[in-house]
Amino acid sequence: MKTKLLPLILLSTTLMAIPSDFEATPVIGYSYSEANLDMKSSALYGGEIQYNNKNSILSPEISVLYSDKVQSQNVIPEILDNTLYRFALNGVFQYENATFITPLSKIGLGYETIEQKYSQNVDSVFVTIGVGAKLALTENIALKVEAIHMAKFNSNRWDNNTALLGGVTLSFGTSMKDEEARRLAQIEAENQAKIDARIAAEALKAEQDAQAREAALAAAIAKKEALEKAKREAEEKAAALLAAEAIANADDDKDGVKNGLDACPNTPLYLPEVNGVGCLTEVNLQINFIPSSFELTEKSKENIQAFALYLRSSPQYSVKILSHTDSIGEARPNLRVTQKRANIVRDMLISQGVEPKRVIAKGMGEAHPITSNMLKAGRAQNRRILAELTKIQ
Repeated sequence: MKTKLLPLILLSTTLMAIPSDFEATPVIGYSYSEANLDMKSSALYGGEIQYNNKNSILSPEISVLYSDKVQSQNVIPEILDNTLYRFALNGVFQYENATFITPLSKIGLGYETIEQKYSQNVDSVFVTIGVGAKLALTENIALKVEAIHMAKFNSNRWDNNTALLGGVTLSFGTSMKDEEARRLAQIEAENQAKIDARIAAEALKAEQDAQAREAALAAAIAKKEALEKAKREAEEKAAALLAAEAIANADDDKDGVKNGLDACPNTPLYLPEVNGVGCLTEVNLQINFIPSSFELTEKSKENIQAFALYLRSSPQYSVKILSHTDSIGEARPNLRVTQKRANIVRDMLISQGVEPKRVIAKGMGEAHPITSNMLKAGRAQNRRILAELTKIQ
């Protein structure tokens, strides 16, 4: 009895250490022996451990089978029974099937030990081929049936045994369904990751394209604004040049010298005699006093105001006011009269904003007539007030 339990004890010990993705099957069956083995058919006990290699066509399997009290076909009193151990390494092919029945086939190589070596029976290798099926009861438990043919090389001949086995298969570790689900989930996750990456790349490209369009639009707007600004500036510059040219070609003070060449603008209209750059040198201010007084006529006051404007706009010149008179009267009193009248003109120019240091007043008396004092018209011409302009160094 102890010898019968040995394979089951070995199988139970092995099952405790089986890693994931393995299945174990305790089996029991019957062995049919060829006649020349001189052994009767007998019961079999044992077990199978199979690794479900999902990346290979064949799944490796270790098989251990045990038979005891195998009787001889010949009546030999001194030989009552025999004991056999069969160890095999098989490759199992499982057919895919959508039902709860999974067909299988196997092929392998084994080694048989025999206790009583009679009729040329020896310990030797054998070749295994077999077919079977698994009937699923639950996800991890199935009934297993097999028909196995064992061809043993026995003393220079091949002897044959056929075994019919049945057992309960216990699956350990990840189930095929779970593995397939995980595989499909991984594929789905990878596909989703690819989709997400593509969407992210498309979104990034769209954002970059939008930014590029915005940048291009901003550049176009900036270019347009720059062109419009340049155009405005060119137009303004052209207008300014035309205006400047118009101003330069004009003669605002009507002295006969264009503004662009006029070094002394605002020449009084009543003093048209200017040099080549529009400046006065010595002019008659056309100033008259009321006879026998030191009071200017209204027209003379207007002329002094106009001359004061000219001096303010021509700060590069100083002026000497020269007062002349006719020969009526004595020379000394006439000199005093002309000095006083020159001072009156000077004071009025200063009151109109001309700097005092730029204006000198000098009475000339009757010493410098420009015509004869014999006639009244000549004496009127000799009574004059001149302005002598000098450029300040």
